[in-house]
Amino acid sequence: MLVEYLSHGKQILPQDRLLAEIRRCCPNSKIMSTATTVDEAEYLAFHGKVDAIVSQGTEAGGHR
Repeated sequence: MLVEYLSHGKQILPQDRLLAEIRRCCPNSKIMSTATTVDEAEYLAFHGKVDAIVSQGTEAGGHR
């Protein structure tokens, strides 16, 4: 299942209740998020909201 949130063209994390609902309904699912900066990757790692962080830089097109 892919859940992507956009706010004014900028990707943001889903709310905690949505992540909890996904984990409840689909206990074998994995939640991944992209990080296009070191700050984003550190935020994701520190808060532990996702199972995997997919990092991409400008050489990958810099798309969010």
